[in-house]
Amino acid sequence: SLFDQYQTMNRLAGYKEDTNSCPAFHDLILRHYSKVDSDTEIKNQNYSAIPNDPTMAVYFPAMALPYTKNTDLYTALNADNWSEVDSYLKTALMNYTDHLKVEVHELCDTGVSKGYYLYENVVTYFKNDKNFHKTKKGLAAVLKIPVFANLIIIDQLQAEVGYKGVAQDLLGRGELLWFNSFRESINFGRNQNIVKR
Repeated sequence: SLFDQYQTMNRLAGYKEDTNSCPAFHDLILRHYSKVDSDTEIKNQNYSAIPNDPTMAVYFPAMALPYTKNTDLYTALNADNWSEVDSYLKTALMNYTDHLKVEVHELCDTGVSKGYYLYENVVTYFKNDKNFHKTKKGLAAVLKIPVFANLIIIDQLQAEVGYKGVAQDLLGRGELLWFNSFRESINFGRNQNIVKR
């Protein structure tokens, strides 16, 4: 699922995929290559409401992408009065894709990564914790897991919302299907903003 998201982010950022083999999960990647859609583009977005109402940024998760090492996209756009949003977004996507590449390569080389351990901690220690699920604390923890954070970013940027298969299995394994309600509320809020404009 993470590799699939990495490929999607690569295409959205305008990169060509350069990971050709994966010792730890080679078979999954070979099967995946036959399904890759090479025409993925960023869907048109209307960000005009955000400068006047910063609370609208919550509906555009890509605003949290790293623009530089110390600055997120939202902060960078604010500092530049929201000029050239598409160019800034492309830079942030490239930076984030570079970060994902490191994680994918680590997973391929060793079979584990920081994101993998974050996920396993949720499954192992919080799966049956009722104080974790459907809470702000639980949501904050889930959003630190790359494969789930990527879901809401890709929902925003890609014309067709997807990632139902493996990602849904990962959510189910951790009793995290409630995360889909969060995704739907973000998508609904963004679409409402687009309709109003």
